[in-house]
Amino acid sequence: MFGERFRRKMRDSIQFSKRLKGEPIVDLGLLDAVNNGEISLDRINESVKGIVRAKLLHLM
Repeated sequence: MFGERFRRKMRDSIQFSKRLKGEPIVDLGLLDAVNNGEISLDRINESVKGIVRAKLLHLM
């Protein structure tokens, strides 16, 4: 059970990689999960909103 919860949390986190040119790309595991229907775009949008809120609160 712990493994599955951990895996879900990892999928929910958005990880960026850098190409040689310095352009951020979404982690391929996350992209695969969206394409396979394991994670909805709504869930990703909610996660991003939470991250942005937390960052904005931290700056204040």
